[in-house]
Amino acid sequence: MRLFQEADKVRSDLERRKLGGTLILNNIRLITKCEKDKLIELSRSADSMFQREREDRIKCMEQKIAEAKDHEARQRIVDDDAPDIVDYRDYFPAIQRYLLLVMVMSWVETKLISLCRITDYIFEEGDPFKSRDPGVLKRAIEHLEKKAKIDTSCIEFGWTLAKYLQEIRNCIIHNEGFIDDAKIPGAIYCIINSVSGIDKYEEFKGAGNKLVLELGFVEESANNMHIFLEQLIDLIINKVVLEKTGQ
Repeated sequence: MRLFQEADKVRSDLERRKLGGTLILNNIRLITKCEKDKLIELSRSADSMFQREREDRIKCMEQKIAEAKDHEARQRIVDDDAPDIVDYRDYFPAIQRYLLLVMVMSWVETKLISLCRITDYIFEEGDPFKSRDPGVLKRAIEHLEKKAKIDTSCIEFGWTLAKYLQEIRNCIIHNEGFIDDAKIPGAIYCIINSVSGIDKYEEFKGAGNKLVLELGFVEESANNMHIFLEQLIDLIINKVVLEKTGQ
């Protein structure tokens, strides 16, 4: 009799963890969508701000040129104002997109760590996920596959894209966006050829090829990573539901 009582207690404790874990996973799903929307809004707002500032500076320069008395005065105005206009067209948006892509991939890593911790809570057996060790992206997927026994082959596109974006993120952080064949893996060139919205400057200022993230690239990346995270959440929840029904 006591043995049956202990078994019922273990079973009820497992059911409690599964129910609680499912509720938390659904909450993570809602939070993740809100965070994705904010990242996209921030990206679009920044691009719009740079575009408006550039247009305002062009109008201001044109007005000063129209009021200039001679060719030399007009040339001085162009020499003084044009570099700033070019910065608002190229340099500042490039930095902003670099920073936002790094934010997107940090967001993805944070969400993966959360999913691993919830999975550890639901399925107690095995070692817990170590979030401070390097290589979070790869280790998190392996942990979810092992702990929750989910099959990630059905989300291969999102997982492959996540690895591509992580390579780009590493290139930005560790090499300032420059593609140096001696330091950056050749996979970066494969990424450039296979992912839309990314290009490169050839021999940028003599320092090698530099990654260019085009308008809309960050938004598309955030959307795709959100889909990837939602698919992972669905896989974990489905696994919990199947175990509840004994399938």
